[in-house]
Amino acid sequence: APTPPPTNAFSVTSGTVVAFVGGGVGALLRWAFGAGHTGTAAILAASAGLYVLAGAVATGFPRGRLGPPAVERSSARQAVGGVLDGLGDGARHLARRPQAALALGAISFHRFLYGVVLIMTLLLCRYHFTDDADAGMALFTLVLGASGAGFFVGAVLTPPAVRRLGKDAWTSGLLAAGAVGLFVLCLPFDERAWTAGAFVLGVVSQGVKLCVDATLQETVDDRFRGRVFAVYDMLFNAVFALAAAVAATLLPADGRAPLALALVIVAYGAGTVVYRATAARAPERAAVG
Repeated sequence: APTPPPTNAFSVTSGTVVAFVGGGVGALLRWAFGAGHTGTAAILAASAGLYVLAGAVATGFPRGRLGPPAVERSSARQAVGGVLDGLGDGARHLARRPQAALALGAISFHRFLYGVVLIMTLLLCRYHFTDDADAGMALFTLVLGASGAGFFVGAVLTPPAVRRLGKDAWTSGLLAAGAVGLFVLCLPFDERAWTAGAFVLGVVSQGVKLCVDATLQETVDDRFRGRVFAVYDMLFNAVFALAAAVAATLLPADGRAPLALALVIVAYGAGTVVYRATAARAPERAAVG
């Protein structure tokens, strides 16, 4: 079976790893500057400075270097219409690519569940595992670090696993691992076990994403790839935001919600079965056109 190229794995993983590093740096800044208003202002100032630095680096690219080719300027209304038309084209193309549509469904499904668990983790670290705000922030940073390590391990394991098992079997196995990991490690609501569960979910997250990226690269027509990935990016972020909103609305203040966690576990298990059964019926590659 085709396997995610190492450069794909690196490019996808590097952004995630750097994001986790940024969270760790934020925690260090909080420790250095304190938890009061002055410390918060210093952290925000440091973040703003990094944004300015990134903008300065971007100015080194000549205009048009990253595309698109020179085109006539359009009005804001025309530009928005063009974006919506492109998203519609991408969605219609996905409807003709069962394997790609299934992959996109899998990452959206996982992303929603991961978002719910992440908000639950934040609340648990702040209000259940400890009552102290600084200790809670330190614990949340530790849990995020464990999850980040899982992302890295997932990037290392996925290419050889796909070569041996195939993307569909590996994705199914990862979703099943999410269910088992949450059941064994997180359902007791123990601080150390929960940290280990975060590591497992990190492996699951990165492994599923690499498989989805590779599937879209393989099955989508070159003419539609940009539009399909625009749909992908929109769903990837929108589903996560939806999960955060749902979790913030329904979870208790301290985050300890056995029923909600049990539903997530059942969802992962059901998702494993549905994905595996659907993948067996979907062609590995649809005709290009």
